[in-house]
Amino acid sequence: MLKIRGKRKEILKAMQDAAKVIPGKTTMEILNNLLLEANDGELRIRGTNLDTTIEIAVEVEVFEAGSMLVSAKNTIEFISKVYSDEISLTHKSNNVLTIGYDLSEANLRAADAEQYPNLPIVERQEGNSIIMKAVDFRDMAEKVSKAVATDGTRPILAGVLLDIKGNDFTMVALDGFRLIKADKALEGVTMKKKIIVPGKALQNVTKLIGNDKEAEIEVIASDNHVEIGYMNVKLITRLLEGEFVNYGQIIPNVSNMPISIKVNSGQTREVADRVSLLAEQNDERIIELQLSGNSLKISGQSNYGSAEEEITVSEAKGEIKICINNKYLQDSLEAFVGECTIYMSNEVSPIIIGCPTGDTTALLLPVRKKPVAQKAA
Repeated sequence: MLKIRGKRKEILKAMQDAAKVIPGKTTMEILNNLLLEANDGELRIRGTNLDTTIEIAVEVEVFEAGSMLVSAKNTIEFISKVYSDEISLTHKSNNVLTIGYDLSEANLRAADAEQYPNLPIVERQEGNSIIMKAVDFRDMAEKVSKAVATDGTRPILAGVLLDIKGNDFTMVALDGFRLIKADKALEGVTMKKKIIVPGKALQNVTKLIGNDKEAEIEVIASDNHVEIGYMNVKLITRLLEGEFVNYGQIIPNVSNMPISIKVNSGQTREVADRVSLLAEQNDERIIELQLSGNSLKISGQSNYGSAEEEITVSEAKGEIKICINNKYLQDSLEAFVGECTIYMSNEVSPIIIGCPTGDTTALLLPVRKKPVAQKAA
């Protein structure tokens, strides 16, 4: 049994957010459902794919406490078409969910909640948690998530490393072609732990965090799971097992790199993206960067044509011609706002991008430029 009444928009959004982890295809029919639990003035809505679970609490009027399972797809689609400010949800013993709105009602198939997977328990202990501003956590995660591997060849690289050393908090992701690292100084943290969070789970967290600059997020880590709590949202995910790459050993010291140029990240992205339209090479867009004096030329060539643009910069050191995959450059530059510095050693060594504050670092590998085969007219 369950009977509640609440704001339609709040209930709908909670269902949509909890459903983000429901698998697109599964042989376990029960995972296509959302679990609804009502008690003590709130409705808790939960979705899971067994590895990652999202639970969201919504304030409602609870007339009868209880729980039930509902089809995520059908329930969300129907409630999204209702335009009443408030709705009621009622579950009776005949496994039917009744949705009441205005003077109308609809009946959807429901099920008992007994067979639904239990919520993993991550116990809070001394030294296994951190609390920080949620927008800072989101910004770090958004930066590094672009470098998460997606090809499946090295499963450990499908995750993001959270490296917590007391007040020093670092997120790192890499896929073998690029690396992005974000750092943040915290206060009053005693936790010292390295955990590898699945990239998809972390991306879901970023979508759930709003723009309230004062809201906080808590990260609690056990040996096998991490719980991330934000306002009325709780995400629990299984950690990836294995040893992450020692990122400290593969990031060169920029003070030893003889070539550098300070650029505006947004302007450089725009120019590179435009030039890359004529730089397709084997389904990749390979562009060339040529630094000489205070001039940075970005060019691209393919059998469709060619393009070249020049950026005048205020600070530059050294000369070089180097080729880069435009997608990797775009993803790296997106991690920076305003000015950043690109460091290089030669045309085959890793490229480093850093910012004045030192809290973001990107590494990307150059590529070899191949001759362009001209198409017959």
